[in-house]
Amino acid sequence: VEDKYRLKGPLGRGGMAEVLLAHDLALDRDVALKFLGTSLLGDPDWRERFLTEARSMARVHHPNVAQIFAFGVHAGRPYFAMELVRGATLAEWIRATPQPSLAQVADIVEAVAQGLHAIHSAGLAHHDIKPTNILIGDDGRIVVSDLGLARLADGVSRSGVSGTLHYMAPEQFAPRSLRAGTLLQTDVYQLGITVYEMLAGAVPFSGEDARSIIRRHRSGSIPPITTVRPDLEQELEAVLAKALAKDPADRFASAIAFSAASLP
Repeated sequence: VEDKYRLKGPLGRGGMAEVLLAHDLALDRDVALKFLGTSLLGDPDWRERFLTEARSMARVHHPNVAQIFAFGVHAGRPYFAMELVRGATLAEWIRATPQPSLAQVADIVEAVAQGLHAIHSAGLAHHDIKPTNILIGDDGRIVVSDLGLARLADGVSRSGVSGTLHYMAPEQFAPRSLRAGTLLQTDVYQLGITVYEMLAGAVPFSGEDARSIIRRHRSGSIPPITTVRPDLEQELEAVLAKALAKDPADRFASAIAFSAASLP
């Protein structure tokens, strides 16, 4: 790494990966270097998932999707270099923006939907849309990131439950029920949860434990958004209900269609 990049400091760390700020010496630009977490280096499944994320990012070229520049291995540790988006995550924006206007939310949703359209057009489903995986640049650009759970949109689901509990679609809790051709509607559901959280400041389905949250995703009714935000129009209830339908076939056919319906 040292012969290609000058490391400048940490950008973020989680259980699965570590992201460092670095300067690309050859191209004279700052980048983000994402390394597989050290605790996962001995797990072949996680190494394969990390490579899948890099390959998925490489298939998509769109201003609303994080771009990848290079992949490598340093001291046995896989990493990839990607564009540096200076700004904040959507999760941070939600905390800093109580009761945003529908117009503000619609602008973000439109950009995310465009990014998802590019991902879907590349034959992929993101499978982990949530506020921490959406970046808002200082220049206002919205970027969908972290394709670590991406999969072929027309393929058969991998075995095992994967996703982020509060944002997972009902079918994600029973992977065998995931069918080729319905994975795009899983992204629509997750975007619907994200939209609800932007407007209400909280996710619609929560609980004391994982089992209760899963039960609410599968069979619980959506808390009316107008109860939390009486300033919003009643028509929005139907839009959110369609995005968060329990059956993927009852949801919007695409993120673009959801975005168009949610515009003020």
